[in-house]
Amino acid sequence: MLKRFLFPKNPSHGISFGLLLLRLGFGLSMAVLHGWDKLIHFSEKSEAFNAGFFPGAFVLVVFAEFFCALGVAFGVLARLAVVPMIINMLVAMFGTAAFNELGLLYLTVYTVILICGSG
Repeated sequence: MLKRFLFPKNPSHGISFGLLLLRLGFGLSMAVLHGWDKLIHFSEKSEAFNAGFFPGAFVLVVFAEFFCALGVAFGVLARLAVVPMIINMLVAMFGTAAFNELGLLYLTVYTVILICGSG
């Protein structure tokens, strides 16, 4: 069974399986590691966050990092769901002074999902 997934006869099956792993791994990690904390501590974090950006920006961040990330992980309108996530990563990387490699990694993966689809 595992051999069929690792070495498929049809190469497109391997690509689809790879995209599935990419979606699940990066979608769930974004939702659990970044979005969930912002969602459950919304009131405390939104006051500090909105001071640097326009009012209501934190709502868009939570939407992208939690709800869109779950959509990507489970393949629900994945190409549409990565658009707010890509915008979020661009703002996080270039709109703040905190350019980091993790943001670039997320941005790259979400761009690949946008181009290739959900698999």
